[in-house]
Amino acid sequence: MAVTPQAVTSTMQQSVYTPTIDALASFNLKPQYIGELYQRYGLGFGIKDMLELSGRTINLASSTPKIIEEGALEKSITLAVATAVTTAGGDAVFEVVTSGCYCGIGDIVVVPPYYLATAQKAKLIPAEYQIVSKATNGSNTQFTATPLNATVADIDTQIPIATKLMVTGGSYAPGSSGPLAKVSYPYEKTFYTSIKRAAFKLWGSQQSEQRYTEDLRNGKKGQFSKASIEAEFLLDSWMNDDLLVGQQNTNSLTLTADDSTTSAVRGTVGLLSHLYDYASKQTYTAGSYELSDIFDIKDVMISQGVVANRALMCAGPDLARDLQLSVGLESIKEYSGGTDFMTKLTEMNINFTAFHINGLDLMIKELTSLAHPEKLGNGSYDALKRFGFVVPEAFVSLKESTDSNARTFKASNINIGYKNSNGENRTRIVQIIAGVNGMGYQATNRYDQVQGELLTEYALIVAKANQLIRIMSDAD
Repeated sequence: MAVTPQAVTSTMQQSVYTPTIDALASFNLKPQYIGELYQRYGLGFGIKDMLELSGRTINLASSTPKIIEEGALEKSITLAVATAVTTAGGDAVFEVVTSGCYCGIGDIVVVPPYYLATAQKAKLIPAEYQIVSKATNGSNTQFTATPLNATVADIDTQIPIATKLMVTGGSYAPGSSGPLAKVSYPYEKTFYTSIKRAAFKLWGSQQSEQRYTEDLRNGKKGQFSKASIEAEFLLDSWMNDDLLVGQQNTNSLTLTADDSTTSAVRGTVGLLSHLYDYASKQTYTAGSYELSDIFDIKDVMISQGVVANRALMCAGPDLARDLQLSVGLESIKEYSGGTDFMTKLTEMNINFTAFHINGLDLMIKELTSLAHPEKLGNGSYDALKRFGFVVPEAFVSLKESTDSNARTFKASNINIGYKNSNGENRTRIVQIIAGVNGMGYQATNRYDQVQGELLTEYALIVAKANQLIRIMSDAD
C-alpha cells in the first residue's frame, strides 16, 4: 500500500513585516470602533413636540371634526362710493354695499379728523354723523346722516372709496323709538384627519446575527430593536412635517384596499395654511428683529380681542438668532413657571427664553426642525428659517362630538386631535405581523419574516386662528 502525504502550505518568505504584508492578509486586521454609536442628526424640536409637551392634545370621534366660532359683534363699514365734501353742519351721504351691511338708521358713522376742517384736524377729534334715512342704489345702500355737532362736522376733504369708517350706537331723544335690531350667526369650521404610517420588516435569521454596533454605547441588540426605533423616529418626523406643511386631499387622490376598492387619502391642513389664511401678519426687516417688534405683538393681539397676557412665539433658526442679537441679551431673562407650557418645558429640561415686556409674558422657542439640512433646512426653503408665529395662551370650549349630550371641555386654541373613540385608539398603533419566526410571536403566515406596522390618525385643530400672528421677513 502506498501513502502520499499532503503538502502543508506556507506563506513564510524572506522579508520584513510591513504594511505590504498586512495587505496580503487584510482579513486579519482587527478594526477598532470607538465605544459609542454616534447619531449624525436628530429629530429637532417641531410642532408636534410643542403641542404634546404642553398638553395640547384632545380625542376625536370623527375624521372630519368641526368647531363653531362666533365673529365680532361690531364691525366697520367700507365705502363703496367716495363721500363728497359737505358744508359745516350739512348732511353727508355714506354709500356701502347692501349685502351684509352692518349699520342702519339711528347708528352713528364716525368720520376721522383727517377729512374735516383744519381746526378739527389739529384737535384730532372725529365727527359723529347720525344716520337719518337710507335709499337703495342698485346693489348699494345710501345712508344720509346728520352731524351731531354743527361746528365739528365739516367734511373738507373727500373721503375716498374703500375707506373703512367706524360705526357706533346712535343717540336718542326722550320718548323716541329705538334702533333697528341686528342679528349674527356663527361660523362652522371643518378639520380633516391625516393618517400617517411607517413600517419595518426583517427576514428570518437577521435578528440572530451579531453586529459590531450592538456592543457600542447607544447601540441596540439586534436589527428588530434598530428597525422599530427607526420606524418610530420616522413616524414622529413625518407627523411634525405634516402639522406644519400638511394639506387636505382635495384632488381625489385614492389608494387601493385589500378588497380592490379605493378610498381617499386623508390629510390634515398644516399650521402654515391656517396662518396664511386667517392669522394677522407681522413683517420685520431681515436680519433685524427688534425690541419694537416685540411691543407690536401685544398691539396685534389686542386688535383681535385677545385678553390673555401670555403667548408663545416659535421661531425659525434665523429669526431666533435675530431675537438674541437684535433685541439684546440684556432684555432676555431665563424664565421658570408662569404658564403651563413653560412648566412642562422646565420639567423636561428643555431650554427656552422669555420676555416680560409691556405686560406681556412672551415665551420663545426655536423650531430646530426647520434647520434639518436634508429637509426644510436644505437651502430650498430658506424663508422658513426667517419665519415664526405667535400663539396666545387662550382656551376655547369644545365638544367631544356633535351629539347634543356630548361633554364640553376647555382646550387650547391649537391642539392635536387624535382619533380615539368607541374602543378604537388610533393615537399610535404599533402591531407586529409575524410569519414563521424564532422570536416568540404567533405566526400568522408561512413566510420566514417579522413585520412591524405603525399608524397614527390625527388632525390639527386651530380655533380662533385670527388671533394667531405669523411673522415674516421683508426678504420673503
